[in-house]
Amino acid sequence: MNIKILATIIFSFLTLNTISQSYKFLYHLDKDLSSTSKEKAVIIGKGYESDGRLILDCFLKNTGKKILSATVKDSSLSTLHGMFKTYHDDMKLESAGFYAENDMEGVWKYWDKDGFLTDSMIYKNGIRIAYASYKYYFSKPTLEQFFFQDSLKTATYSYTYSYTDSLKNTFQEKQVSVKNGKPKTSFEVDFIGDRGLLKAYDSAGVVKTDSVFSKKMQEAEFAGGEEGWRYFLRTNLNANVPVNNNSPAGKYTVIIKFIVNKDGTLDDIKAEHNPGYGMAEEGIRVLKKSPKWAPAIQYGRYVRAYRRQPITFFIEN
Repeated sequence: MNIKILATIIFSFLTLNTISQSYKFLYHLDKDLSSTSKEKAVIIGKGYESDGRLILDCFLKNTGKKILSATVKDSSLSTLHGMFKTYHDDMKLESAGFYAENDMEGVWKYWDKDGFLTDSMIYKNGIRIAYASYKYYFSKPTLEQFFFQDSLKTATYSYTYSYTDSLKNTFQEKQVSVKNGKPKTSFEVDFIGDRGLLKAYDSAGVVKTDSVFSKKMQEAEFAGGEEGWRYFLRTNLNANVPVNNNSPAGKYTVIIKFIVNKDGTLDDIKAEHNPGYGMAEEGIRVLKKSPKWAPAIQYGRYVRAYRRQPITFFIEN
């Protein structure tokens, strides 16, 4: 028993000692990773040799947190050549890719703070030739989208995937809703040049195809823009409604959800959150008075758009 314990202690010590001696180079760097004095440094770079190259790990001077790891040709740090990674504050991977003689090369990927892949790119000689992006929606339902799909109502979350290939002049995009871990495509589109084929799926999985001739995308917008919309709400809302209904002093927010139809009219106006005292009814009343909006455009076609509007009331004593 004593021998086993001693062996474990010695093994642990040797392992730690090896790790502590792995860095052979020390650098004092500014925020742009340029060499500076020890006093002015905000980043500490530590390097070690591997397979004939130098691996440089960079840490914030004030916290010691690792922010990136780069492969360079030698200790001069003049040429990036090999794997390059950056990290979020909690050490989750933020980006990863390769450099070749200071040029981005091959596949590069980017993740958000929750670990979801957001972007993926392909580079050749420092030039981006293909690009894929992912956008995730976790609200219930996905109100910020340019279009409305029944299959998204009960989804746990959804994401939009798009892929552009500059060399082939192609573009692909699809919307996927995920419920109970099972993905389900809501729509997908494939373009060659300016000609595309759109496939939309209803909640039963029935597909409807349509030819499209534009990649133009535009959100639904009030005729006067955001400032005009705020002015419309401000001049039409009756701020005394909660007071007249004996509301206690405080800050209250009602959220109204609605659909902007293809002709710009508002439809399906409902309260998503109602603090009471007539505030939701007042918000609905005002939205029903709204002039027409400029409808959303998806691939050159007018489509319905799902929106939500928070309205805040401040009640003083």
